[in-house]
Amino acid sequence: MQTATLFLVMLLSINSISSENSCDKMGTLIYEDIGCTAINIEGQTCPERFRCDFTKLNASSCLFKGKEYFDGEAIEEHLAEASCNVRCTCKNGTFGCHPRGLCRKTFEPNAIFCYSKRQLGMCCPTEVVCPPFAHDAFQCQVDGERYNVGEEFTPKNTCLICICRENFTGEFDEVSCARQNCAAQLHETNAIEQGCAPAYFQPAPSDLFYVPPNKVGYVAVYKKFLNTDTLCCPDDWICPQPLDNVTVIENERGIYSDLECKYGNKTFKFGEGFKQRIYRYRKSRHMKCECLLPPLLTCKEQ
Repeated sequence: MQTATLFLVMLLSINSISSENSCDKMGTLIYEDIGCTAINIEGQTCPERFRCDFTKLNASSCLFKGKEYFDGEAIEEHLAEASCNVRCTCKNGTFGCHPRGLCRKTFEPNAIFCYSKRQLGMCCPTEVVCPPFAHDAFQCQVDGERYNVGEEFTPKNTCLICICRENFTGEFDEVSCARQNCAAQLHETNAIEQGCAPAYFQPAPSDLFYVPPNKVGYVAVYKKFLNTDTLCCPDDWICPQPLDNVTVIENERGIYSDLECKYGNKTFKFGEGFKQRIYRYRKSRHMKCECLLPPLLTCKEQ
């Protein structure tokens, strides 16, 4: 009873900044991740398109977040830490990385009401915190959910990863939050440079890694992956096939009618695309691929 009372007294309710107009709904994150340049037009909040340059000085070089790494050169550790990749080195045009592997079991909460404490930009938790909690244990409330100091959360309609901290004011600034790090070029170099399309799936419980329901992290993990209003890190990439059928999905785009997307060696006008069925993660998925934010097609599960 004392613990429950303490829980309620310590909770500090703070309303988060509205993110309803976030450009993350358009799929801007993958372009940021691979180092493209946003092209904006006056009067619009979100970019109309991106400019991506995959030109390399050497065929054996690799590109990562807008920088060229020569054969045998390793990327800076902090650039890949959040994606749980370490010692990533360019070798003959592609990166080879050592996966960090499972975080130490010491940091896995195995008792009810315990939680993992994290640091921004780090792959693994730093410690596990269990009752009785300190006076500042419950500090943040965002989008109707409670978070402990040091606990990770994703604000609604954004591609941010945030850490609840003491004296959190509701501002999603660089002290509390960072953009999700897809690090897509570490494993999808060929797909990106060949003009394949980022694919976003509708999450389902079967798509999530299993977390026992008696662990406090279960609900948070499920809700994090169920944030379907945004297009953050792609779930996969869809590449051109000889039998792809191109159909006009929508062709009333006003001022955007001159915009185009590349899909392999094919060109799609803004609003054009195709539908395709693929099999991923033990499931048949119906995808709609459309030119929505050039220069890449965007594929979303229907």
